[in-house]
Amino acid sequence: MNPQQWQVARALFEAAVDMPRETWIGWLQSQGVDESVRAEVLGMLEADALSGESIGLLSLVPDVVSDYTRTAAEARVGERIGVWETERVLGEGGMGTVYLASRVEGGFTQHAALKLVRDGFAQTEILARLSGERQILASLNHPHIAQLLDGGAAASGEPFLAMEYVDGLNLREHCDAGKLGLHARLRLFLTVCAAVSYAHARLVVHRDLKPANVLVSASGQVKLLDFGIAKLIEQGPSGATTVAQQRMYTPQYAAPEQILGEVTTTAVDVHALGVVLFELLTGQHPFQSPGLTAAGIEQRVLDSAPGRPSKVVCERDQASDLGVTRRDAQAKLRGSTPPQLQRLLRGDLDAIVMKAIRRLPADRYASVQLLSDDIEAYLQRRPVSARRGNLRYTLMRFSQRNAWAMGFAGLAMVALLVGLGSALWQAHEARREAATSAAALGFMQELFASANPEATLGKEPSARQMLEVGSKRIRTALVAQPEARAVLLGAMGEAHLGLGLYAEALPLLDEALQLSSSTASDATTERLLLARAATLFRLSRFQQMLDELGPQRVATDAGREPLRAAGLDYHIGRAAQALGQKALSESHLLAAMTTYEARLGMADRRSQDAAIALVSQYELDRRHEEARQVAQRAVDALGADADGLLRANALSALAMVETNVGDLKKAEALRIDVLAIFREIYGDEHPVTVGAINNLASVVFAQRRYHDALPMYDQVLSAYRQLYAANHTKVALAATNASYAHLLTGDAQGALAMAEEALAIRRTEFGNTHAATIVSIQATATALLMLDRFDEAAALYNEALATKTASSGTGNAPPISIYNNLTRIALAKGRVPADCGYSEQAVTALASSRAEDSLPNLYANALHQACQLRRGEHDDLRPLRLNVEAYHAGATVDDPYLPILDELLLVANAKAKRAD
Repeated sequence: MNPQQWQVARALFEAAVDMPRETWIGWLQSQGVDESVRAEVLGMLEADALSGESIGLLSLVPDVVSDYTRTAAEARVGERIGVWETERVLGEGGMGTVYLASRVEGGFTQHAALKLVRDGFAQTEILARLSGERQILASLNHPHIAQLLDGGAAASGEPFLAMEYVDGLNLREHCDAGKLGLHARLRLFLTVCAAVSYAHARLVVHRDLKPANVLVSASGQVKLLDFGIAKLIEQGPSGATTVAQQRMYTPQYAAPEQILGEVTTTAVDVHALGVVLFELLTGQHPFQSPGLTAAGIEQRVLDSAPGRPSKVVCERDQASDLGVTRRDAQAKLRGSTPPQLQRLLRGDLDAIVMKAIRRLPADRYASVQLLSDDIEAYLQRRPVSARRGNLRYTLMRFSQRNAWAMGFAGLAMVALLVGLGSALWQAHEARREAATSAAALGFMQELFASANPEATLGKEPSARQMLEVGSKRIRTALVAQPEARAVLLGAMGEAHLGLGLYAEALPLLDEALQLSSSTASDATTERLLLARAATLFRLSRFQQMLDELGPQRVATDAGREPLRAAGLDYHIGRAAQALGQKALSESHLLAAMTTYEARLGMADRRSQDAAIALVSQYELDRRHEEARQVAQRAVDALGADADGLLRANALSALAMVETNVGDLKKAEALRIDVLAIFREIYGDEHPVTVGAINNLASVVFAQRRYHDALPMYDQVLSAYRQLYAANHTKVALAATNASYAHLLTGDAQGALAMAEEALAIRRTEFGNTHAATIVSIQATATALLMLDRFDEAAALYNEALATKTASSGTGNAPPISIYNNLTRIALAKGRVPADCGYSEQAVTALASSRAEDSLPNLYANALHQACQLRRGEHDDLRPLRLNVEAYHAGATVDDPYLPILDELLLVANAKAKRAD
């Protein structure tokens, strides 16, 4: 039996193992497979039955499976795959076989670890992902990351990835082979952390960090393998895969959120590094026990609290035949004894490891860099943040770092040194600030000199061009003056943020924070951190905001640092709002506004920002009156001479409320004023101005002036595609809005393409139950309905309805449009609806919120009456006719619902004539 036949036999066995014995032969004959395959499957079924219980094929014949896998892999040695030729099998992994391969084209010699993805993965999707992600992964140019060299498809169709080949031992084997002590292990681990931090800064998460993916050469060179590969292989948006519930991680090193299938962030790599560090220090795994299956390990990760490293290394265990216990052996590999190892681990290292592997992402280190910082602090005998040490702990660390000096110091000497140190420090700080100011001023003088018309041949550079020049120069300037560089990088980062250049702002702010971490004042660092949070928000990296800011907020004392706490509350609230976490958003935004208003007054920019964000949250909850009160307070607090930007933002919030409560003319006037202010401040192409155009279009659209709204929505979509990445949530917002405008102006096919684009982005970024995803589901369904693709449309409407029903509660509006459209589908092509329940719910919901002669009410009533007529519940055409006539009287001639109503009336008339 060849490997292909074996795969078929395995699948048939697993399908038939729970069937009654008497059905086996007949069922196998119906599958159309060879006699040899049927005989093999029958033999396995009989063996399974004799065992007295179903134990599963893989546990029944593991050696056979292994033999076939190995034989199939070795059969491909010497095969040409792309520009590579396989030489030997290096190993088997979760995704397929890894070969040592050599380049046979290009005129030079090169070896690679070639990973051939086995059948069972969604190979078409992998190739599509590979095309989009290959450049990102190949750009990870770091000395400790094995680079992606090539990728594509073999002649037989399987995707392949060619990675830099590293000849060495994995991290744990290398440390044990050299019997490295804790400090040497920690230094190696810091090298790993540096590589992971580098990748995180470039938005690449590993997702499967483990000792096997960290190789150390004989010379001590560390290389991380498979960076970003999990993202290439994971299940795509379509969900198409032939391997059920395929998980691209190793259970022993997976974070709880990976196991639960939740959104993964950089926090999963922090958790995995914590597990790796636990093993390096103790020789044991925090969650694994002998005999546990993968599922058992996953359950322990989710349910159990691991012991501290210092406790684990001294747990009693059985001695081997030579009288050496496991704990003795592990301590010896670290150049120690169990009691000595326990003392070394107790305290700082315990705290560091346990913080890295905490159950909730928000409780772990907010970044790998912070984990590294604590390890560096431990090695330098400085306090570590994980312990949140008190004065006694801090003094203890000081004395450990300066033991020789402490031995000669009495109380008088300490007092003298403290006084002298303070004076010297103040003088040093004054000199440093003066040097920083002089260096920064000199740099800016050079930058402005470059804008001199004589140097630019009469052309006046834009602010954006000046910042581009400055950003390039600062990379090589002031190398010996990090304080000045930090000041300038922070200023440039904030300027990029103000210009809407968010992707360019983030690395500048990151570098400024890194340089200023030990030199800048708390106020400067706080300002940079909040600017970075605002940048992350603009880049739609909402979960990252919660992961990073949550721990900072917990550690901030609101009583002693009220404005810092309010700033964190504001950004956490906005991120939670974007992710649909209503309660979390409201609590943080309300806290931020309350603090800012009490401390600074409502006219302050920070108070205004918090108030406007809170208005948005109230509107999402349909708490219009509370929203109006806060918005009006914000507007009233600003005098006639108030800053134009503050006034525009406050008016925009009030316009949002007026739109939702139905005063559309007032809302439109406010939106026009806001757009004029933004255009004057930012110009036409800035994201803020584009957002104002989108808001104005929405008010026009709500007035059913679809042809007026269409060019504005198209303009917004075009601008967002230029401003943001293709998968950005802003693009999804614009595509959804444009799809409705196209749909209601007669372009159903164009509307469908835009709606599907938006839906794919939102399913990926937000999941299937987020409010924004539901909007895109409805938009896609409506386009399908207009194209007479009724079954596809009904499936999406029912998905949206089920999600809305499951999340219904106070403040949730009835899904009237879904009820109406499901009624339309039921009436399509002359079908007789099973009942008129949907149309009845729409009519009931509208009766309490809209005037009887409003267009929405007339439309819903007409659908309900048409449904009743079709079912024969009555034969009176007059109510339907009167509703349609009333709708005509109130609608514009291009109203897209008029043809629908006319057709309903036409069909009802025809049915009545046939009955006569």
